Amino acid sequence: MAGKQAKVLTATQISTVLLHLGSTRHGFRDRVMFLLSAKAGMRAKEIAMITWSMLLTATGEVGDMIHLEDKATKRSSGRSIPINRELRSALVELHGQGNSQSRPSRNFFGTRYRDDGEHRRRVVLPPL
Repeated sequence: MAGKQAKVLTATQISTVLLHLGSTRHGFRDRVMFLLSAKAGMRAKEIAMITWSMLLTATGEVGDMIHLEDKATKRSSGRSIPINRELRSALVELHGQGNSQSRPSRNFFGTRYRDDGEHRRRVVLPPL
């Protein structure tokens, strides 16, 4: 069974969402998560499972590509995604806020991807 093509957000819609997220309690974190979806086309599971080691270069800086491991992708096939300029800027700022140097395999949102076996999947965010 073929799936439906996802609807694409307009630039105005993206700006509106980003403006709203800036006014929320965890706005910066949520903004980065939204940009991963809107600008990199990542799925919820991929966002929930991304780690700093998938983003950082050998020198510990945010690179130009996201290298998703097999366990993080649909059909366990892995993939590399180019990083949009706006997204990269947000990731650099997030990198500067956290402890990614000491724990490069750490999931930087602290999220889990829950699958209850009945096709109800969701990203679970921890309280901050």
